[in-house]
Order: sequence, then C-alpha cells, then structure tokens
Amino acid sequence: MEFQIGRDELAAELALCDSVVQLRQTMPILSTMLLAASKSGLSVMATDCETTIHSEVDASIKTEGSFCFPSKRLAAYVGSLPSGAPVSISVSKTWATITSGASTAKMPLLDPGDFPVFPVAKGKLAAIQCSELATTLNGIVPSISEEEGRSGSKDLCVDANHALTFVAMDHGRMPVASINVECLKECRILMSKKSAGSLLRVASLSQGSLEVYDDDRCASFVAGNRTITIQKISRGFPNYTLLLNRSYPHSVKLRAPDLRQSLERAMLFIDPRLPSIAMDLGDAEAGVCVSSRESGDGSGQDRIPYLSSNGKPMTAFFNPFFMMDFLRYAKDRDIEFLYTDRKSTCEFRISGIDSYRYFCMPKVL
Repeated sequence: MEFQIGRDELAAELALCDSVVQLRQTMPILSTMLLAASKSGLSVMATDCETTIHSEVDASIKTEGSFCFPSKRLAAYVGSLPSGAPVSISVSKTWATITSGASTAKMPLLDPGDFPVFPVAKGKLAAIQCSELATTLNGIVPSISEEEGRSGSKDLCVDANHALTFVAMDHGRMPVASINVECLKECRILMSKKSAGSLLRVASLSQGSLEVYDDDRCASFVAGNRTITIQKISRGFPNYTLLLNRSYPHSVKLRAPDLRQSLERAMLFIDPRLPSIAMDLGDAEAGVCVSSRESGDGSGQDRIPYLSSNGKPMTAFFNPFFMMDFLRYAKDRDIEFLYTDRKSTCEFRISGIDSYRYFCMPKVL
C-alpha cells in the first residue's frame, strides 16, 4: 500500500476516528485504526466495538491495500507535522514508513483481517442538518449521568415519532430537546454518553445534511464522507413524558448572563463534595438572590433584577453545576424559571425557544 495525501485532511480524519479508541485495550487490534487505500480514495476506520467511525478522504493512491496502524501514535504524529505539507505513507510487509518534508517515521502494523467491522444500519429514519444536531446535543450530552444509577440514567435516549426527541438524565435534572423533522418510522435509540459524545463530534465537524438510519441492533449517522455507527443499548429508559405536560403556577424571567455571573461568584464558596446554591425568589421589586451557604470558607451573595415576575416568593436549593450547564447553553439569551414550590420539579426555559426544556429538581437540605 502506498499513497500521498494532504496533512490537514489526513490529520482531521485521524483525530476524529482516534477519538473512539481507548488507551487501554484487552485486544491489541482495538488500539488500531484501519486504513484502506483503493481507487476511490483513502478509508479510515476505528472502533471500540460500541461506536465505529468511518471516514473517506481523497488521496493520490499509488498502490492499493489495507493495514491496521497504531491509532494514538499515528494520529499524534500526523497532527504534529507542519500544516499544509503533503504526507506520504508506504507499507513494506508489516511496517509503514511515513514521510513529510524532512520528517520520517516508521510504525509496526497489524493484520487487517483481525479488525472488527460492524455493519451499518440500512433503514432510513430521518434527515437533519449537522449544525442543528450539534446544537441540540450540546444542550443534552453534559446531562448524561456518569454514575451508576437506575436503568437508563447513563444513556442518551432518542425517540423518533412526530419528531426526533433527545432526552438525558442525571440524578436531579433532565434536559429534553426536539428537532422537527419527518421520521419515516417510530423507534427508540439508546446510546452511552461516550457514543453520544462521538456523535456530537461528528456533527460539529461536518456540514450540510446528516442522514439517520436505524435497525434492530444499531443506528448509523451519515454526514457527507463520515459515518458513525452506534450499537444500540437494549435496556429500558424512565418514562420522561410524565413531566412534559406539567404546568406551573409561578414564573420569573431573567437574563442568563446575569444569573451565570452571579452563580460563578457564589460557587467560589461552595463545598464541591456537597454543592448547593440558594435561589431566594423575592417579590417583583426585590428580584432573585443567589447565595452560597455560610461555611468556614465564607459565603457569597448576589441579587439580580427580574425582567418580569409572575410568582410568589420562594427559597429553594439547587446543584449549581446543573444550573451552569443550562446557562452555558442559554448563552446571552433571556431565560424563564417556572416553579410550583420549593420541593417540586421546576423548569428552566430559553425565551422564544420551545424545542429545549431543562427540568431540575430542588435539593432537600
């Protein structure tokens, strides 16, 4: 196998595929990525047996062939080469020589016959824009729990019916986002946080339309020359729809930057082992007071004016890290806080955006 390719094009696809490869593997072949040169160009593939990323890129192919390269080392080496320089890779038996300008490296290879190749899903489900999917996942993925908990709390749930609905849970919060597209069938896709992060990475790096395919075992997302295939998780997921029709008697409207900056100051005084911030919702003139609990490290307090208020005074405690994830997503927009009382589930919304809702459970102290 021998080919030449631009450094920037190769580095981008190697870094993307390498993102699914774990550092420590019980099977050596899973620490590699498969490079295949053919008349149609260069194919790059990597997998952890749960998530597979496959990229195709134009290259000048001199000799066809396929080999498994050490993933982390190849991606790091090509990424360190000067931008814009051509890269030549040639293979002799079980060794590859990589040349770019005055730099040359040799790497050992593994037999491509041992590389696990998973089939892509065939049944088309929907087509969406990469930018819209990336924006949606940015508001969902941080809330996928990394801790052991009840069934489904460690997964991203994607429900396809009249729209694509994305849901995540993390002991005390639940963001729900929807993309209004035509779905060709009804189905549910459950994936791990790692797989969801890889999907976010593909959507963020790609442009144009992304097609979604689904079958009994896997789901595939095709964006131009990139395909990510995810093995579906078969466990159950909590019934999140019970919260969607909830109504709230009280609400206030705030500027997200004001609340975020106040929260950042108050968080300087919290105990990270037991994170808690008080939101003291006053009357229309008093606004909301954000404060940390008094401790040996001191305390912080900020008062923020309402943009509008339609609610009774209330003091409730929240996990500030959960609030910060929502506020980062809201950026500089106005937000609404809807509530019933200090013990019931409340909701944060971004004003003017009905497709994203962020449910949060107050802490009981």
